[in-house]
Amino acid sequence: MAARKAKDIPTGGSGGGGVNWTKLAVGLLVALPAMVVLLPTTMLVFVLSLPTVVAFLVDRTRERYLVATVGLLNLCGVLPALVALWDRGQSIDNAFRLLTDMVYWIAAFGAAGVGWAIFTSLPPLVSSYYTLVTQHRVNHLRKRQKQLIEAWGEEVSGRHLDHERDGHESLLDAVPE
Repeated sequence: MAARKAKDIPTGGSGGGGVNWTKLAVGLLVALPAMVVLLPTTMLVFVLSLPTVVAFLVDRTRERYLVATVGLLNLCGVLPALVALWDRGQSIDNAFRLLTDMVYWIAAFGAAGVGWAIFTSLPPLVSSYYTLVTQHRVNHLRKRQKQLIEAWGEEVSGRHLDHERDGHESLLDAVPE
């Protein structure tokens, strides 16, 4: 077998699951000067996005659905304050004035709260829906099985073969009504 080339060796990049230090460094080189130039915007966004930071710290799943849900809705709640800052002028004084206005806090944290509510309430609702749909389908299949047995006889059910072979009941019999 031929020796592996240097380009074939995984380095922990995008597919390896490790930190891609090059992308992180480039991101910081772009973001830090922008954050300094837009310091009032950075301050406002950071303070009003604290629910997203908490969601990031709490959510340990690989997919980060909580962060996405809370973060996007939190961003929607931060936008009115951001527009007001840009409308009034990009200054630290205006940023502090907006941070003392409770309407913007309620908008940002309320939107994040809606994100938390969606994240916590939607999975049980979807699960209940699929349980009902599955139960309806099982009932429909049971009715259809009875019709086929009436038309063709007990042999088409396969129950006699299942009991003879291993003593187990059919799949539809195993599902509770």
